[in-house]
Amino acid sequence: MNSPAIRHSKKHRQSQSVVSWLSEAVKEGQWNNDAEKYYGISPYAYCGGDPVNLGDYDGMEWDYTINEDGSVHITLDVDLEVKANLTESQIEAYKSAINDAFNTTLSYVLGGNYSGTVTFNGNKVDGQLTPVLTIGGLDDPVQGGQTIAFYSSINIFDSNGDYRNITEVAFDAAHELFHTARLAHPFETTQATDVELIRYGASYFTTPNTDVYMLYNVMNYPTTVINGQSYRSSGANMPQRLTKGQVQFLLKEIDLQKNGAGTTINDPYWTNIPGIPVN
Repeated sequence: MNSPAIRHSKKHRQSQSVVSWLSEAVKEGQWNNDAEKYYGISPYAYCGGDPVNLGDYDGMEWDYTINEDGSVHITLDVDLEVKANLTESQIEAYKSAINDAFNTTLSYVLGGNYSGTVTFNGNKVDGQLTPVLTIGGLDDPVQGGQTIAFYSSINIFDSNGDYRNITEVAFDAAHELFHTARLAHPFETTQATDVELIRYGASYFTTPNTDVYMLYNVMNYPTTVINGQSYRSSGANMPQRLTKGQVQFLLKEIDLQKNGAGTTINDPYWTNIPGIPVN
């Protein structure tokens, strides 16, 4: 994946002229050799070879299973599109990294017992939307990703046309995919008590209700300043995650989508985002 022959300048990227109401902020990085740890995962090794714990139990787009011990496993099957000149091994590395990031954001929820799996089969379920994830296709090199309704895109190249860090790309993808269930940026919209933020100029401050790991919330930007610090300035050495309140919100949204909400891009579901604007 780090072969010098596999490099792309801006002119090799396909354009995408849409502007999302959920447009993303700067998320930059460098490609590294982390991708090589995924080379051993075959395209036929379903869920990384661990179908018992990471299986997409029924192939639904967004779905979840509540187990006997009270743990919750959230599954998402997406329609994957690739708009970059990638090898099959590279594509599999991205898929594995995105699945890992998605599971991490759930398994590190404070006070919860959650896990998750992303699959890339593009299964269609009558009456339920199918999220679309596009790898590549963004012209802006400083944009980590963008989502319009259930169409998400992630940027895999930096401003020099080199690959971004695969782990950062994967968490950007998780961020965008959560948008397809109407999870908003906490610094813009409060959708649960444990994501409460107070705005002061360009900075944000937590309240006694806010999750103690809010700085590492995957739905923020790496540059969002909370209590005087950003995820990037903190060294980015803690796993990005959701809060318990966000997961409860997510489960309600999954129920709505399973009942037919948001199946078209013009559905009012996508323009009436729940939550209270952050002041």
